[in-house]
Amino acid sequence: MAIILYLLPALVAGQEPPKGAYSLPTYVRKFQSDRDVNRPTRLDSFAFKVSGYPSTEDAVVDADDALEVEPLKYPQKIFLDTPHVVRSARSAAPRLAFSSFPDAITERLRSHTLFMARPSSVITDSETRVLVADPTAHAVHVFDLAANRYFRIQGGENRRLQAPWGIAIDGAHNIYVTDVELGMILVYDRNGRFQRYIGKRDDGEGGYFDRPSGIAIDPKSGRIFLLDTTRHMLVVLDSDGNVVRRLGRPDLDGIALRTRDGGESAQGKLQFPTNIVIRGGEAFVLGGSKITILDLDCRVQKEIAVMGGSYAGSDGLAVDSAGNLFVSDPAAGSIHAFDRNGTFLYSFGKPGSKHGEFYFPRGLWIDEHNQIYVADSKNGRVQVFQLHP
Repeated sequence: MAIILYLLPALVAGQEPPKGAYSLPTYVRKFQSDRDVNRPTRLDSFAFKVSGYPSTEDAVVDADDALEVEPLKYPQKIFLDTPHVVRSARSAAPRLAFSSFPDAITERLRSHTLFMARPSSVITDSETRVLVADPTAHAVHVFDLAANRYFRIQGGENRRLQAPWGIAIDGAHNIYVTDVELGMILVYDRNGRFQRYIGKRDDGEGGYFDRPSGIAIDPKSGRIFLLDTTRHMLVVLDSDGNVVRRLGRPDLDGIALRTRDGGESAQGKLQFPTNIVIRGGEAFVLGGSKITILDLDCRVQKEIAVMGGSYAGSDGLAVDSAGNLFVSDPAAGSIHAFDRNGTFLYSFGKPGSKHGEFYFPRGLWIDEHNQIYVADSKNGRVQVFQLHP
């Protein structure tokens, strides 16, 4: 029988986090535009210094500004569909004169920059690439740190990709993207070239899924674990995209998952599942107000009811090397950490735009170096922090 645990953040439950057991994560870096794949040049450093931006704060780019496009000038950075680049409106708008020398420097620095808009999820792969789904920009950003290269898969009107939400990588470094508007998965090769659809209906009228969101791939079997949020379903597919198991039914009763004895439980039901993580031979699913831990045959191991927070609207979940759980709290602008038994450990972050502050954080990811990546959605960036277990 599944175990129910309750996660009570300290400020809500009145308890204090364990003293001396954990140090708060430390800020490492951010990803906000194509320039963040490179080390800052001397000109970059000088421009930002004279612009007056505090060293702990990034320039905030409005989503409408980030979506202004013009004919492509850097084709090596854009893949698929018609050529467009995303630029800041400030750099695109004609100006009669610069108000100051710092403005002239930063204006030049911003020119032809490919900004994020509203990132929803982020992952890394074994080749030190950082991949970010950005539904507002209809794009997937790829930061290849080893190759010192950035490119993006650009969608939009009359293109394949419409509203990328979740993202995963298979053993061959193919990129799997869930599209909440199309209702299917789009698969690209490692260089951003389109390969195939998964879940496209035979009649060509849309996708098999209603709102595919979280996605994860089991590195051993290659099976795809997909959450169909509005249908309250977990769908397991093989590497060819064939449905292996479809758990749940499209109504508010959620999913009746198998327990260890093969029966069904009143527990093990998912309400609006949004994110899934596969780690250590287990699947962790965030849905509604709880986290469900399953084995890879979809048998319930444990359920953790998330209480006292605004997690019902969260789609950020990550698991570190010690099995600790991290959940984003969009309304509070913070990230909360718990151990596997549901004990609150600590929170970090607060509303704002400085480093270490968040404006509606969404997707989370923890890499092999125990660094946590936060899709800081309304700040239009991804922030990276080093965990200290």
